[in-house]
Amino acid sequence: MFGTAQAKVDQLATPNACVEIRLMRQNVRLARLAKLGQHAEYLRHVQSEYNQRRVAHSPQTSIRKFSSPPTEFASTLESQKLLERVNRDGELQDISESMAQVVELLRSMQTVTIEQGSLLDRIDYNLARTQRFLHRGNQHLQKSTVRNESNKLLLLFLFMLVILLLMAHGVKRTENVHDEQDAGEVVRVEEYRGLVAECLKLRNSEHLQTIMTVTGKLLLLNPDFMTAWNIRRRALQVLLKDSADMVEAELRFSVEAIKANPKSYGAWFHRKWIIIALKSAEAPLEVAHELVLCNKLLELDSRNFHCWNYRWFLTESFNVSIQSEFDFTTLMIYRNFSNYSAWHRRSLLFPRLEDLKLIKSAYFTEPADQSCWFYLRWLLNFAAERFGGHEDQYKLELESISELLSIEPEAPLALAAWVHVARLAGLPKEEILEKSTLLAQIDPLRSALHLNN
Repeated sequence: MFGTAQAKVDQLATPNACVEIRLMRQNVRLARLAKLGQHAEYLRHVQSEYNQRRVAHSPQTSIRKFSSPPTEFASTLESQKLLERVNRDGELQDISESMAQVVELLRSMQTVTIEQGSLLDRIDYNLARTQRFLHRGNQHLQKSTVRNESNKLLLLFLFMLVILLLMAHGVKRTENVHDEQDAGEVVRVEEYRGLVAECLKLRNSEHLQTIMTVTGKLLLLNPDFMTAWNIRRRALQVLLKDSADMVEAELRFSVEAIKANPKSYGAWFHRKWIIIALKSAEAPLEVAHELVLCNKLLELDSRNFHCWNYRWFLTESFNVSIQSEFDFTTLMIYRNFSNYSAWHRRSLLFPRLEDLKLIKSAYFTEPADQSCWFYLRWLLNFAAERFGGHEDQYKLELESISELLSIEPEAPLALAAWVHVARLAGLPKEEILEKSTLLAQIDPLRSALHLNN
């Protein structure tokens, strides 16, 4: 019973708990009153039966019933009294038993009332504890709410403060940077204009050192000013005859100009002009140093065709080993399969058809890269024109491309290469047309090109 009451208390931990407790108390009182009413009704019923029996056996009633002679009446009266005593004793016995039952019922009711009172006391106690806990929890919740609100306001204030500081700082810094940039740009523009005007004035001047100084400053600002390079070279033609040290100084200057713009036509042409002048004068030149310079510049930009052309000029002018250059192109291609300049340089150094192994490795690694496929087409055309009779090599290349197509059946560049090699190998037109049709479906923008070739 206590467990049930405890569960009820747990359920009553709600804002309507007091109302439910009052309803429970009222129900208990009504139940006790109903039980007492049942017992009272039972007592009245027993008492009514007793009164009816007593009236039925009273002396007056007995006298009215007997009209016999006196002697017979006296004996009958005695018998009647005896019977009345027996009946009265039985009724008293019934009454005593009924009273005992009533007493037992009252005791049971007392026990039930005590238990219900204890239950209500426990409910009141647990409810009071629950109310205290709820009150404390509500207080803590209110404190937490106030604290959270204050924290939110503090964070919002700090956030707005940081934004304002950043905005103010950013605007000021941006303005300062822009002002500094504009001021520096104005200074450089004015300096450049002055140098251009002075350089043009010195075009026909005999002050060679002044020409070298002015053009040096001007070309470091703009290495693509071809007029300044021409004026400088005219002065150098005279100075190089008088001083051999000018060559080293001019080579260092050209390096600075190339650093200013690695793809400047004027800077690379000027360096080539110096090398040609040295070769004409049969002056010593460290070609290895020039090749190292090219290597460093190609590490920065592997497809700088100005540097590739200068390297080609060195190898052709000073008989650099073709095999070493071929190995260099191999290294550059392995670093980047999409290096068109390296592929082109390799095409100029091509010694034999074993280069197909490198191409195979390239297009299996990057089948969507056009550079290796272009080189393959040139290589096969070159072999056909130069040597002829390489049908076996064409078939091997077709097998290699077919192997790639089994992995990537819709690779357009691989299909185009297969069609090209198949024509060189003289395969049946029906088979070539089938592949060309598939290629036109995969690459509809060039469908006419694929079907007409």
